[in-house]
Amino acid sequence: MKQLNLYDMLAVVAPGAVLVIGLSHLFPALGVLLASKELSLGDFGLVLLSSYVAGNLLSPISHVVQAVWFKCRGGSYTSRIQKKNSGILHQTEIEALNRKARKYSMLKEDEDIRGISASHWEALTRQIRAFLANRGSVDRIEVFNAHYGLNRGLAAALLVIIIAVGLCRRVDGLPAIGGLLVGLCLAIYRMNDFGRYYATELMRHFINFTDGNQTETTEKTQGD
Repeated sequence: MKQLNLYDMLAVVAPGAVLVIGLSHLFPALGVLLASKELSLGDFGLVLLSSYVAGNLLSPISHVVQAVWFKCRGGSYTSRIQKKNSGILHQTEIEALNRKARKYSMLKEDEDIRGISASHWEALTRQIRAFLANRGSVDRIEVFNAHYGLNRGLAAALLVIIIAVGLCRRVDGLPAIGGLLVGLCLAIYRMNDFGRYYATELMRHFINFTDGNQTETTEKTQGD
């Protein structure tokens, strides 16, 4: 297995572990290793692998949760940046973003991000991400992305556990549904927060980037 990075640990392994632990309470046969008081190195590796696999299997559900949420919110924060009065970036930042994109030939001289198509803006967003990655200026951005993935994955894991409890009709599990629903709402709330942090940090990093001098943005996050 490849060496796990921050995104793998937070967005894949952690939600997978929550799913494995949650389902092991419903299906004790799944929790044989977790029931042991002492885990050998091999047992720990198997638990880690199981969490990694479970986290990857959660990925389609995570994307459904993401799609439904942002559909209700009018799109993801990166997609909403180009819309007028989105409140995500200030007008001066939009103008600075246009100038920087033109400087690096990502936009034509007569183009404006608020006048291009949604597909063009999506491609431009990926181009900006690749531009910063190639210049080693995405560490802070990736932290937000990893936490976004963590909360998206947790929302998916909790949703699956809630459905499993309902399908099993376990009377002793019904009181836990309330707590799981609270956890689901909190995970979606934090996913939304980090989606905004990621979008603004990505664009402000690009705006403030100068060749040979990578500047940090000044935005501070709340509750991290």
